[in-house]
Amino acid sequence: MNNVYGYATHVGPLAFAISDSEGYVFEVGAGMVSTPIIHTMLMNTEPQREIISFENNDRWFGPLARDFRCPWHEFVHYVDLSRVFDLFKGPEKGPESAGVILVDNDLPGKTLEEVHGARLAVVQEALKWAKYVVVHDTEEKSVREGLERFELFSVPHLSFKTNPETTIFSKKVDPLERFKAWIGV
Repeated sequence: MNNVYGYATHVGPLAFAISDSEGYVFEVGAGMVSTPIIHTMLMNTEPQREIISFENNDRWFGPLARDFRCPWHEFVHYVDLSRVFDLFKGPEKGPESAGVILVDNDLPGKTLEEVHGARLAVVQEALKWAKYVVVHDTEEKSVREGLERFELFSVPHLSFKTNPETTIFSKKVDPLERFKAWIGV
């Protein structure tokens, strides 16, 4: 799962979480790797699963929205990460419909600690709703300290020790047991 460039190490965990869930996929932080993969994985699902990609950086938002926006893949440009879950209109697109929430965002102009603090707030909220919360870059010191401070490692989780690291959290199932079943162990 690790690759030469240090990117896309979250693809395997993300593929597992999407395959082992139903409902919307919420991508908090669109990316040149994750967005096309999520889009492709959900392209021909029956019933059609939907994607909502949240992004605040125009460098990513414009090209990705242009290339992947369609009736089942929505793009939302946000400013305040703490308000991501307030952006939904109607219960059919609320976070409670999520199968997977990917947290892999940046906040241009903010310090690394501010970015990681905002991401942790999203993880805490996402755990109320989604079957799986996939968090990229969990090896970062400020992220690990925040996860420990909020006692998120007491929630069932599965860490993929790649570089960068990805961790899957769930309050609905045990990700390790589901992953073992998924790979046939």
